[in-house]
Amino acid sequence: MPNQSSSREYYPVAKTCSYGAPLTLVISMRSYGKSFGFTLRGLKRWAKTGKQFVWVRRYDDETAKTAPKLLDDVLAHGYMSGYEFRYTGRAWQGRKRTDDDTAAWSTVCHCLTLSKGQSYKGVAFPNVDTVVFDEFIREVKTPPGYLRDEVGVFLNLLKSVFRDRPNVHAFALANACDLTAPLLAFAGVRSEAQISTPSGYSWHNGKSVLVHYARDAVFAAQEANTVVGKLVQGTPYAAVMLDNEFANGGDNLLGSKPARARYRYGFVFGGDKFGVWCDDIAGVYYVNNKIPNNSGLLFTLQAGDMSLDVLMVERAAPFAKGLMRLFGFGRVLFDAAATRERFVKMLGLVGLR
Repeated sequence: MPNQSSSREYYPVAKTCSYGAPLTLVISMRSYGKSFGFTLRGLKRWAKTGKQFVWVRRYDDETAKTAPKLLDDVLAHGYMSGYEFRYTGRAWQGRKRTDDDTAAWSTVCHCLTLSKGQSYKGVAFPNVDTVVFDEFIREVKTPPGYLRDEVGVFLNLLKSVFRDRPNVHAFALANACDLTAPLLAFAGVRSEAQISTPSGYSWHNGKSVLVHYARDAVFAAQEANTVVGKLVQGTPYAAVMLDNEFANGGDNLLGSKPARARYRYGFVFGGDKFGVWCDDIAGVYYVNNKIPNNSGLLFTLQAGDMSLDVLMVERAAPFAKGLMRLFGFGRVLFDAAATRERFVKMLGLVGLR
């Protein structure tokens, strides 16, 4: 897509949009043209219908750095040559080129920051029908992390922008890095296997969320012949950058809970719930997201998760330390890679490194 004459494969924006999902999560290799394609789509829709789009980044420094250059790549490749654009006040404006230079400017794209979502309440966006959240998955162990209650913040932002209008759509774009991303958890995605369909497309949350896990062998082969592609060949970076594999999606410490395992207790961490089960015969603990009804109190290691039914335990309590020791001995298995990674984050509160 970045070059009409190019023989390279790029992200199929039109096909993804044809599904008409309220929210679509797009996960693909780097340099596959996701951001380019959705930016070009927004510009073409504005030129044809006057509809605007919103571009979202998580933190304000990201917005400040990327928003002024959002259209640069599209325009550099010769698209929208009959129009001119300018960036002003965290928004892009455009107009048709005319000989007398009198055409009026109008807003094309609003560039918003997710962490400042509260400040957009009461702001009207009546002509916006598309929201694009870029880089919704962060690289593993790269600070700063996700927002607290990121899903809630994002949904509130969509409500502020869309109000109750029909025929509006949100897209979240990212590379395959971290299976614990909040929007993946919201969609119920806990492993690569769930989204590795023949087409790459899969429905979740009662067909309200579409996930496109794009793995293009032709593009991967072409990317492998680029300068950076040759540099990462044979390194741990190749799987993520060329093959679109999740950095923390391996099968280490995974195992299905046997029927004889009995529920012991449950944890809450950042809104995630973990059920801890024990197989006394094998001496193995299993962690999944299943907690029996009427199981009693749950536990948490941080005050933000406390409620009437969730009791906070001190970080140094033998109860929590003992669980970490079992994990260190390899006696704790998980039902999915995402469960394992979120649980490991929780154990960081009791000193796990």
